[in-house]
Amino acid sequence: MTDNLFVITGGPGSGKTSLLLELEKLGYRCAPEVARQIIQEQVHAQGEALPWRDRRKYLELMLGGSVESYEKHASTGITFFDRGIPDCLAYARLIGLQNHDFIRSVCERYRYAVGVFLAPPWREIYTTDTERKQDSLRRSGPGICWARHTRNLATI
Repeated sequence: MTDNLFVITGGPGSGKTSLLLELEKLGYRCAPEVARQIIQEQVHAQGEALPWRDRRKYLELMLGGSVESYEKHASTGITFFDRGIPDCLAYARLIGLQNHDFIRSVCERYRYAVGVFLAPPWREIYTTDTERKQDSLRRSGPGICWARHTRNLATI
């Protein structure tokens, strides 16, 4: 476990990125959301690894990017993440991927600080954009996946 890596998780439009921007203003290191970066790169490259095209490829890139981000920040002091590796497990369940064993093993290997912050759905601020195309807030359960990996899940 790496006790200097904290995760802010939650569904789309719950204020995670806004909160991280405020933490950065206070001088904290923050790791951006890997999923949004992948979508931007795939759209630019006209790739298929997108949640509205090839969800399995998108998940593979998201898992790899999440591990890379973890490793990049593991020794940099206190860092807050816009989602973490167990969010990939939540997404795998959301898209109906039957075998989660590999993702679960990655979650066990790359452990964050014990406390995880869960941002609940916030309808008043939710908007769609070029990366976030869902037309409604999904309660896809990132908190459930996180609850299995930590005893301290705090709703913010």
